[in-house]
Amino acid sequence: MIFVYGLFYIAPFIDALTGYLVLSDITSESSIGSPSQLLRGCLFLMSISFIRRSEANVFYFLLIYLVSVEILSFFLYLNFRGLIISLVTVYKLIYPVCIYLALKNLLSKQIYLFIDIKTFFFNSAFLYSIGIVIPFIFNIGFPTYEAGGFGTKGFFASGNGLGMFLGVILLFAYQQRIYTLSRKDLLKFCCILLAVFFVATKATAIFLLIFLGLLFLRLASWLRMLLISMLLIYVYISYNEIVGALKIMFDVIAYRYETSPDFLTFILSGRNVMIHQAFEEYSIEGLYALRPLIGSGAFLSFRDPSNNPQLFDMLESDLIDVFFMFGFIGVAIYCYIFFKPAVFFFRKKLWIPLLLFSTVLFHSILAGHVIFNGMSILGVILMYLYMSFGTFKRTRQNLS
Repeated sequence: MIFVYGLFYIAPFIDALTGYLVLSDITSESSIGSPSQLLRGCLFLMSISFIRRSEANVFYFLLIYLVSVEILSFFLYLNFRGLIISLVTVYKLIYPVCIYLALKNLLSKQIYLFIDIKTFFFNSAFLYSIGIVIPFIFNIGFPTYEAGGFGTKGFFASGNGLGMFLGVILLFAYQQRIYTLSRKDLLKFCCILLAVFFVATKATAIFLLIFLGLLFLRLASWLRMLLISMLLIYVYISYNEIVGALKIMFDVIAYRYETSPDFLTFILSGRNVMIHQAFEEYSIEGLYALRPLIGSGAFLSFRDPSNNPQLFDMLESDLIDVFFMFGFIGVAIYCYIFFKPAVFFFRKKLWIPLLLFSTVLFHSILAGHVIFNGMSILGVILMYLYMSFGTFKRTRQNLS
């Protein structure tokens, strides 16, 4: 099916092309009509035709609410460029909803089985990983951070979104034991693991630590004790060399930690300062009294309309951005979307999926790059499909 193959197998190549055009300064990051936008626009239109009528109300409610807020907000700032930016933001939010509902319908009709969907996600992550590993080996990609240092995002524009998606697939593939199906799948899994390591963002570092921790817990008790003893001895003997190697591997992260005034500023990459300044500028007096309830749209967000805002920027904390854009109604929808899977996995005692989704949730709140990123949000879609169509047997596989 064109829709599924476009979503999982064509998108990695198109995203790499778009990333190359953006990172080479051939096109701007926000330019309209990029290859990725055109592809996802086609996927979006196709996905609408696959949504069941009984679930179409969810799509229409979100669309009407979000667009209504943006139109009302437009009359406060009267900037047509801002309106276009706002409508693009609305599209970014409703796109994953349509993709999820379309995939859910295809599974409900048994056009595909969940094992097929798992394979699609896994193979798609592998294709993205090739776009990381090969450029890293031949030193032809782009660094994850503009400041340089260890870490590459290959030819992709967003290292954060890419790292989040690959990290989710890495842990999910481990939990599902996909790498045990064949040698080919094991090689794909190793490629994804390498890609997560090479991206070298704070998010991928967390996913790697979780993965290594899960591997460690699966070892026999005597082997764990032996490894701990050997590790402690090695760290004691080679402490300075280890610290130096880690600084080289994650030198940008280490630099930000050393230059941050406190740990919270380091974790949030200075977003806490930006958020504090945003609340100082935020006004709810007079005509703006409804802003806490319904928000003031993506372009206006927390800004004072009287200052004639011309620039668009996000705080990169999804929860705070949603509040400023769509008020407490938007926050309620956000909380429902993210806490529903967490509660489900907790009740089912599925600890790895719970840990995985909790990591995504905290990253969304603290560092953003989830609900507004077409790549990151795929991991959330996968977990939702897993809730509805996965098998949950009380086995070591699910409890490990």
